[in-house]
Amino acid sequence: MKSRAQWFLVLMVLSCLAGCGGGGGGTSGNAPQTPQTPQTPTGSSATLRVAVAGVSLPMSGIKATITLPAGVAVATNPDASVPAGTVLPSGVLAPASAALVPGSVSYDPVGHVLSFILYSTTQGGFTVGEFASVSCQISGTAPAAGDFHALLEPVDLSGAFFPAASVAASFLLAP
Repeated sequence: MKSRAQWFLVLMVLSCLAGCGGGGGGTSGNAPQTPQTPQTPTGSSATLRVAVAGVSLPMSGIKATITLPAGVAVATNPDASVPAGTVLPSGVLAPASAALVPGSVSYDPVGHVLSFILYSTTQGGFTVGEFASVSCQISGTAPAAGDFHALLEPVDLSGAFFPAASVAASFLLAP
């Protein structure tokens, strides 16, 4: 029972983190949503594969804040939201064993900052390795993996954050 309470606490913390930022109002009620066509930047598309290292224990979730280099962008809808399917769990967080925290995906096109929270849906969590795939648009010359920067905030199975100094990110940009 204690494990369920801890898992609930982790989900609550991740949900609170997902609710930060963005702002903006909205309407309430059950008005039907019209599908939005993504406004995709011109250029070629590529997949950014994001991996985590430096964590010795299994993780239950991870918040990623990625600064994309100039010439790399993420598609956005007319309301500035990120289209579904732009960020997907991958690698050690296979889609069948992971999910995005609802409302956690955001992109700031001015600062080129993408943020999202993924969590494991399995009791054992996940370990180091690739955990997310991000669909990007490239204009001009494709950047090197070292041009991407990230702040990763993994959460262990008990709901505690790992020390930031021990966590490292790596990137692979594939066509």
